Amino acid sequence: MDRTWRLSSFLRNLLRQGKKYSDRSRARFRDDLAALKRIAQMGSWQPHYVDLDPSQQRLAEMVLKLEREVYGSKRPHQLANRDVFLRIGDPIDLGRFVPCYFQDS
Repeated sequence: MDRTWRLSSFLRNLLRQGKKYSDRSRARFRDDLAALKRIAQMGSWQPHYVDLDPSQQRLAEMVLKLEREVYGSKRPHQLANRDVFLRIGDPIDLGRFVPCYFQDS
């Protein structure tokens, strides 16, 4: 995953260089970026997520993720009603991580 993000960053930097590259080259860079995005999305699948707790909710999440990947949509049409159970824990203060993130995202 890290390698995918680094390659994406490299290609975005090439695209920012404007007319240094031909239209054809920039089109290839955009095609490569789109391919890398799909690779990153597919690489984010975590099979052990369902193995650890094979609940209906987790299976439903995996089905939604698969539908998003296959159909290329952000929100696939729901074929049935789904119930959701949320367990909310203590909030995490993400603000303390912001300075480090700005130094090296």
